[in-house]
Amino acid sequence: MLPETRKTGLEKNIWKFYLYRFFTSLIFIEPIFVLFLQDNGLSMSEVMWLQAAYYLLVVALIVPAGVIADHIGTKKVLVANAVFFAVGWFVYAGGTGFWTFLAAEVILAASGSMWEASGSPFVYDTMRELDRESEFKRKYGRIMGVTHLMWALGALAGGFIALHSFRLTFVVTGIACMIALFVTLSFTPTRIYKHADKHYLTHLKEAVMFTARHPRIRLFIVYSSIIWGVFLSAVFFYQPYLQEAGIPLLYFGVIYFALDIVAGISSSLSDDIEKFLGERKILMIILGIMITTYACMAYGFVSLAFMFPVILSLGTGMVEPVINDYINKHVESHHRATVISLQKFSGHLAIAILAPIFGWAADMWSISVAFAMAAGLLLIDLFILISAFTAIRRKEST
Repeated sequence: MLPETRKTGLEKNIWKFYLYRFFTSLIFIEPIFVLFLQDNGLSMSEVMWLQAAYYLLVVALIVPAGVIADHIGTKKVLVANAVFFAVGWFVYAGGTGFWTFLAAEVILAASGSMWEASGSPFVYDTMRELDRESEFKRKYGRIMGVTHLMWALGALAGGFIALHSFRLTFVVTGIACMIALFVTLSFTPTRIYKHADKHYLTHLKEAVMFTARHPRIRLFIVYSSIIWGVFLSAVFFYQPYLQEAGIPLLYFGVIYFALDIVAGISSSLSDDIEKFLGERKILMIILGIMITTYACMAYGFVSLAFMFPVILSLGTGMVEPVINDYINKHVESHHRATVISLQKFSGHLAIAILAPIFGWAADMWSISVAFAMAAGLLLIDLFILISAFTAIRRKEST
């Protein structure tokens, strides 16, 4: 039985986490980020190399961040995340060239690894200690819904701010992150689940071995890694794609607002959709939406260009809450942050590999070729998903 004061503190964590995501998700730079970099003299290849550097650094840092979160608590890691997030945007605001922007990406990568390793486990362990872990998927889906809503509002406002100054969008983003820092300081720390292994490498080895032996965890990691590798590489072509389609800058913020709203609704409803469709069908439908949309972007339909980023967000909005819930259900708390970190590690490694390849394809041929590659890779992911589920069901029936 939890003491009343601790129970109250843990219950407050839930709405405070909403507030934390409210401010960290006000990313005013979203609709003009690539245009800002190009305005400062960067080529599209340099833009993609910045993203590759970011994700390689996240790959290097995310598993250590998860292990640290398992041992010192996720609250402390989230506090550090907010500090680095704010500083990174302020460095971007003062940057004028590739190397300054690279320094900003290093700082943001440190922040990103901390968020990826501790965000979902913090919420899950809060719910678990309250004996309400069955509510996690619904709660986290709603948290992601708030995240997408604030991304939408930030994008809409950022589009108008950018008409006056691209650089100002980075400043106000950093200010919002500073407010989020004060929210994290008020969190009630979740219980740290002690385990026999105290050594970093021992803990990591056990988490890796558990993941390797668990067929569903392996499948979810491979499935989500390919999706995020493709999506978060291709997303940087949206702005030049919209420019090629002749859409004025004024409407970029509106389009990004719409895609984030749709992603937020999709994320918020993911629990109900998953319960209706089931595990296998929802994962296949997500891929179906993405494959069809990338194929349309690759092979014409320019008059509908404004719609395609929005349609994509319908599928991608469901991925994180659904996959996180599937993984959390199969992992004990003393390894949860580390296994989630391994999943994020795989996804970010995929992005770091694919981003330069997509950039090279766009430079060598066209953006359409990059989108065609995206559709092809997701077809491979669909084949893996169907094959793996068939093998798992056959094994479970014997």
